[in-house]
Amino acid sequence: MSGREKDSPEALAAAAKAAAESGSWWTFTSADYYMAGSKYEQAAKGFFAKGDYQSAYKCWQEAARNRDSDGDTFGSGRSWEEAAKLGSDKLKKWQDAVKHLDHAVEKYRSARKDEASCRASLRKIDILEKHSAGARDMEEAFQSAIEVHEDFEKWYPLGDLLTRFENFLTLRLVSSKDSSVETIYKVLDRHVVVQANLKSGAMVQLMSKVVVCLALTQDIVRVKQFLDEATNWDNSLLRGPNFLDISRRMLEAYEDRDVEALDKIKRRQTMTMLPLEICKLAQKMTMVGGGKVDAALADFVDSKGAAVLGDGGQSGTDEEGLPDLS
Repeated sequence: MSGREKDSPEALAAAAKAAAESGSWWTFTSADYYMAGSKYEQAAKGFFAKGDYQSAYKCWQEAARNRDSDGDTFGSGRSWEEAAKLGSDKLKKWQDAVKHLDHAVEKYRSARKDEASCRASLRKIDILEKHSAGARDMEEAFQSAIEVHEDFEKWYPLGDLLTRFENFLTLRLVSSKDSSVETIYKVLDRHVVVQANLKSGAMVQLMSKVVVCLALTQDIVRVKQFLDEATNWDNSLLRGPNFLDISRRMLEAYEDRDVEALDKIKRRQTMTMLPLEICKLAQKMTMVGGGKVDAALADFVDSKGAAVLGDGGQSGTDEEGLPDLS
């Protein structure tokens, strides 16, 4: 066999298979998982260059398994991530790609590779979002990614991730009404903790809770509770735009049923600092009815006792697709 033939992806894959199988009981030798993993990686790159994506995909999976057998958890995670990328981008196997990324995150975390762990967890969200995956799968992916970021204390990127999750939950609640406002509150509270770790302001998170609460439940008592809690915050959390004052004014507008005052608050430029979907929610708020709604009675309320969206709150959908509110 010539040198060129030995370097062909087919030959490399065969050599990798032979190295992995050299530990069979009838050979009385140990399998060379390091060699197998290396050869499979080389073969995967060769097949990819030739446009044989299916063979490259299989080789990346074999490389991941052999790296793991060799005790190289980081190398295994890297190969699983490559398999996921190829499966999603070239082979339309996005469901399998999601599973491969779960393997990748597991291996990266075992190897204490923080940047790689966070990257793979975010890539999973990207794939699910791209293919309009079910809302519950999306929520689980967000929760998993948040745990990874918290584990490695990646506070700055975690803040961005939480904002993204807040947007997702708000859109899900408004469009399909299969989520709970309590879930959004918990995520926003988690975001406040992150801001505390960063010694940064949390006024955006406070205002977001107020908007969500008033827009979807009109639970004025609950809003007062949020504002009372904020008065006990550390000074570092009170930095930034004066959303504490704006929140109080919005509460007063609701208590007085003052539509003009509410509209004036909605037009403030600082409102654009809120997460996008919460900002949209604020801009479409309209006072209707005169009663107050206890948030404990329902996770969402209709136009008989709550502020509704500009489209009348009729944009329902199933969990497989979430419409844009723009």
